[in-house]
Amino acid sequence: MNTEEKRMFGDYEVIQSVHFGQTEIIVGESKYKEPKYVCCDIERSGLLQFPTNDIYDRKYLEIMKEFAKRISDRVAEIEKTAPKDSKIITAEQCIPVNDFKNLTGKVVVVAADNIKREFQNERNQLIYVTGGNGARLNAMGNGVFGYNLATKELVRWERYDLLGVIKDEAMPEWAKEGLDEVKKMIADRAREEER
Repeated sequence: MNTEEKRMFGDYEVIQSVHFGQTEIIVGESKYKEPKYVCCDIERSGLLQFPTNDIYDRKYLEIMKEFAKRISDRVAEIEKTAPKDSKIITAEQCIPVNDFKNLTGKVVVVAADNIKREFQNERNQLIYVTGGNGARLNAMGNGVFGYNLATKELVRWERYDLLGVIKDEAMPEWAKEGLDEVKKMIADRAREEER
């Protein structure tokens, strides 16, 4: 007897799925409802998930064409923004995080294995740490907060996701510029909050 629970989307059992960033593309099949197949994107925001861009069809091959097209479109989107000289920072270019009592003010490297495959490159690895319990050695909690040096977005990682603190000589030129921009952005916000 098969006791594996089926994943459902409304009246449709999910029979195919692929994740890209915050989006998952799914194909569902209904045993009781017409049209029999659906293809949609599942967007996630925190714990919530909701379908977008639903397409329904009676024909399996038509839905699979749509599924394949969406995957191809997502790959093309990621290729446009991916660096051409995609490099990955390794442990040899880092000082272990446990060598520091506090990571605040340091540039840390997220281990590539902890990043989704399509985003594994140095531009998604380098984070300027601004705080979090995980920034302190032996603190309760693992959350490390900071800014991605490429996107300038506030991000959260767990301390155990980090490869280490990047060595000065391993820091790429673009990241040095990004670090200056992030520090200026933080200082500008602090000045505005004082007003």
